[in-house]
Amino acid sequence: MNKSLKVVLLMSLLMSMFGTAVFAADTYENPTNDQPATAYYKTQGQIFGGYLMANDYDWYRFTTSNTASQTVSFAPSDNQSYRILVFENPNSGNGPLAMLSVSNSAGSYQSLQFSAVAGKEYYVLVTSGGPLSGIPHYSLYIANQ
Repeated sequence: MNKSLKVVLLMSLLMSMFGTAVFAADTYENPTNDQPATAYYKTQGQIFGGYLMANDYDWYRFTTSNTASQTVSFAPSDNQSYRILVFENPNSGNGPLAMLSVSNSAGSYQSLQFSAVAGKEYYVLVTSGGPLSGIPHYSLYIANQ
């Protein structure tokens, strides 16, 4: 069984066992992680969750351990639209290295891949792909390749 499939199965199991309890509070909004400068550092191989609100941008950053194709997996709790983007330097004016649009995917995991260089820092942006209703939560996994 490949690593990506294991991640999807683990994340699905967590969602089915704990539902919204896994995402009890969005600790990233206090203080906010709405800009690259305030992106929360995450270690690869870690599953974590967050919430999106209207006009919200959730930024995360991580450093790759290997020069290889990297995988970011995203799972929403509902059927709204989301966008997940990966940047090497979000302030450079260059576009994203990879982008994933997700909709009508409640409880399922979608993944994107991009080429990375060992020791470099990368940024992941999670935002809505349209108007949001409520305060939906999501889970995110940055694979350790």
